[in-house]
Amino acid sequence: TDGKLAYVTQVETRGTTQRKLVTSIDLSSPVAPTLEGPTNVPGVLVAVRPSDHTWLVADPVLDLWRQPQAPMTVSTLYHPPGSALAYLERQITVEGAPTVPLVNSGVMHVVAGSDLALVDLTSADAPRLLSRTAIPAPVGGDLSGARVEQVVDGRAFVGLFGLSLIFDARDAAHPRLLDRAVESNRWDHAIRPAPGGRAAILRGPGGVEIIDL
Repeated sequence: TDGKLAYVTQVETRGTTQRKLVTSIDLSSPVAPTLEGPTNVPGVLVAVRPSDHTWLVADPVLDLWRQPQAPMTVSTLYHPPGSALAYLERQITVEGAPTVPLVNSGVMHVVAGSDLALVDLTSADAPRLLSRTAIPAPVGGDLSGARVEQVVDGRAFVGLFGLSLIFDARDAAHPRLLDRAVESNRWDHAIRPAPGGRAAILRGPGGVEIIDL
């Protein structure tokens, strides 16, 4: 969502052909929302810059197991108000098969290959790759399940099997791995912001751990 506008990405598959469509929903009148679109775009909508009618999309946005193996393309599109079309302005390629990205404060955080990649989505020259930081491989060397779980106060939590590594990404051009991690069970925990620059690790059923950042 962006103010009084919400956006929905739909994936339409016909045989071996797939296209992605974005519909914008005007919520100025909650009892009578109006729809605009859908507009065919080359990816899943990850950010909107309303000041200059810019959409940013990413493709592929893959499942946990990053199949099929393919690099991610991040595109900037100009979408004139009321238009059924969006016009490509810029593209970059983020090498390495990605998992689902997480956008926080205008920066896309995504595990791409064996790295944590940060991509600027807000500046005039976006999309722009800000940094790539190596993720230490766990015992056995398997990073196929690594993904960004949450970003809290500029710290990115990257989940592996049974462990969440913490990267200090407040300087997006130079993230660094902190010398601590959070033990986790990927199937029954979640990470949420907590007051006072802390993070809450929610463990099911009913457990909560608060950590200072």
